[in-house]
Amino acid sequence: MSPEAVVVQLDLVEHAPGVYYLTCQSPFGETNFRLDLPEPEARRLQTVETNVLRSGAQLITRGSAGRLEAPIRQLGTDLCDAVLHDESRELFEISLRHAEATRTPFQLMLRIRGNTLAQLPWEFLYDRRRGDYLALNLPVVRYLDVMQPVAPVTVKLPLRILGVISHPDDRDQLQVAAEKEALSAALAPLGDSHVRLNWLEGSGWEHLWRAARGASWHILHFIGHGGFDEARGEGYLEFVDDDGGARHVYATDLGRLLHDNGSLRLAVLNACESGRASGVDTFASPAASFIRRGFPAAVAMQYEISDPAALIFAQALYAAIASGVSLDRAVTDARTTVHMTQPGSLEWGTPVLYLRSRNADVFEVEGASPPPVPPGSVTVTDPHMSATGIDSLRRANDLVRTLAAQPPPRQVVGTATVPPAKPPQAKPPQAKPPQAERAQAERAQAAPPPEKAPEKPRPTGYGFQETHRFTHPGPVHAVAVDPAHRRIFAAGEHGEILCWDLDRAQVCRCCRLPDRPAPVRSIAVTRDGRFVAAVHDDRLVRVWDVETETATLNFRTPGNQAGHSVRFSPDESLLVVGCSGGLAQVTDRYGRERLRLVHRPEVDNGGRMRPPGDVHAATFSPDGRWIATGADDGLLRLFGANGQIAARFPHPHAVLDVAFRSDGRILATGTADGVGRLWNARGEVQGRFNHGSAVGAVAFIADGRLVTAGADGIARLWHDDDRPHAWTDVGGAIAAMAGRAEKSLVTAHADHTVRVWERA
Repeated sequence: MSPEAVVVQLDLVEHAPGVYYLTCQSPFGETNFRLDLPEPEARRLQTVETNVLRSGAQLITRGSAGRLEAPIRQLGTDLCDAVLHDESRELFEISLRHAEATRTPFQLMLRIRGNTLAQLPWEFLYDRRRGDYLALNLPVVRYLDVMQPVAPVTVKLPLRILGVISHPDDRDQLQVAAEKEALSAALAPLGDSHVRLNWLEGSGWEHLWRAARGASWHILHFIGHGGFDEARGEGYLEFVDDDGGARHVYATDLGRLLHDNGSLRLAVLNACESGRASGVDTFASPAASFIRRGFPAAVAMQYEISDPAALIFAQALYAAIASGVSLDRAVTDARTTVHMTQPGSLEWGTPVLYLRSRNADVFEVEGASPPPVPPGSVTVTDPHMSATGIDSLRRANDLVRTLAAQPPPRQVVGTATVPPAKPPQAKPPQAKPPQAERAQAERAQAAPPPEKAPEKPRPTGYGFQETHRFTHPGPVHAVAVDPAHRRIFAAGEHGEILCWDLDRAQVCRCCRLPDRPAPVRSIAVTRDGRFVAAVHDDRLVRVWDVETETATLNFRTPGNQAGHSVRFSPDESLLVVGCSGGLAQVTDRYGRERLRLVHRPEVDNGGRMRPPGDVHAATFSPDGRWIATGADDGLLRLFGANGQIAARFPHPHAVLDVAFRSDGRILATGTADGVGRLWNARGEVQGRFNHGSAVGAVAFIADGRLVTAGADGIARLWHDDDRPHAWTDVGGAIAAMAGRAEKSLVTAHADHTVRVWERA
């Protein structure tokens, strides 16, 4: 798409479960509002998928086609009414009329932040005013917010397509020869001077790797099986292993294998669920992983697709690209071609177009010209199609007649049950190609592996042993755990919020300000691991989107005071921030203040008036009814939902950390006098544990036992008889601690390390 194109961008953000906001940006203005979006029910989405699959069957009557389309059209109408509402509808209409009047390309761009939103079939947006689906008239694309867009590549015809067919022996067999012949025949009318299809020799990942590094390709076209691993939250394509069985090659690895081919600009994945978004990670599908790894664009299937629809779509798509049409317009023409040549089929909505940047001109085709049209083709017209699209429709009609004369080898009319993959088998070691060794060395230099944990004797009793140690650029002030994955977050003086993947022992996300460092004092993570709230030293609280590594929200602390702690409420609708000046603030997820907790001077046991000083800790009770705060004046205050103090728990020195036991009946405090205390709801001390140095962090393990950690760099697990078990070595003062699982803890140290401990 040219730079002067008219783009209407819809930013859809999921701030909390069931809470969605939309920002509409256009050349004529901007508006934002809360989406009145019907909660997507799993049954409703399954009905849509099933009906799309059934609509591709060869025998569809007019009546049955209408029944299949009805729930899809209704969902598309609900989605369209939600996003094009009042001001956003006005901006959309004005922008579209301007594009039509000036003959300027138009694009509807969806920038989706939220896994629930990403799983909706936005390609079926149905505009009741026009009485038609938007994607059959206008380019509808999904834009993945990735830094450093890739520039278009200059293509000298023919387009070079690398075709890949994978057919493991332990899966439903594909008619390999027929598959190749069908796609080759479908692209033959385009002419060898416009499109040249070469098939990969072999079906293993190593064959793809060698081919990608050995020649210049413009498009990768994959035919085979794909799927989605719910446990990993990641999509995969199936290649063939050394024994002929299925080898799952996950999204991240696919992107890595193809990353170094400088001319490859588009991946077309004809595999079921290759475009499906994860409930955990927006970038987990194979298509989205290609975008993250540097591809400007990917077309993938959100559902399974029949062979006739896939062949017609591919033929029309590649013809349009060879003609110099922008990719978004080419996909729209290909959708319309499927719709017009497959009456009753809804499979035109199965392909999903992902773009890395707002520019859809991923190819700059030298000497572009429409491929030849077969003589004697049926004359067709369609007001929504470009001239190239009409030519594609003529070619598609001929292809339909050919397919009708010889039925395709594989027809999908329903959801297939995917058998489990064979368990991995031991294989002899293979020598790495020299390119792999160089790439591995480069990665090692860019991100050095974590320090290896020292060998320790196996602890006894209730001790812990160190399993991971990660080195950070500076002292670490805060740690948090992603409970949905094997990931931990850490931040500190260096100003970066690093997300560590425990399985790979490496950084997988990094949230930081692009222009300057802003040290972080405290962080909190949502249950799904998508958002991280952080208190920065620039007196701002930011909520970071982990997937895009960008701050989606920032707001100032009350009174512009320095922030010390941040925590989410149990339902994640609220944040509480502890600040200097005796203030704590409760805000909603959009930074709007809901409650300000003012800590007023109190009279101590000696009759002296003590100012509250800094609020070092603030947290919600497990049921969300109470907020506990700890301050410099040694008081633990328990606030109710109305902001009134319900109880005060006095300490002789500053309260540095507060934690609730999982049942909410016991509170733990860590203080500057080196003592950890347990309190009941009535303010009575239930236990006193002499740690020996200032206790900066307290936590409970699964069985309710208390763990204290502090300035001496040692963490201690306390038994009922007040005997501690110390297991950490001295590694710098421990500033924060978090529970990773029932038997795990994570500690943040001043010596630039984060350590993960597993209970023996």
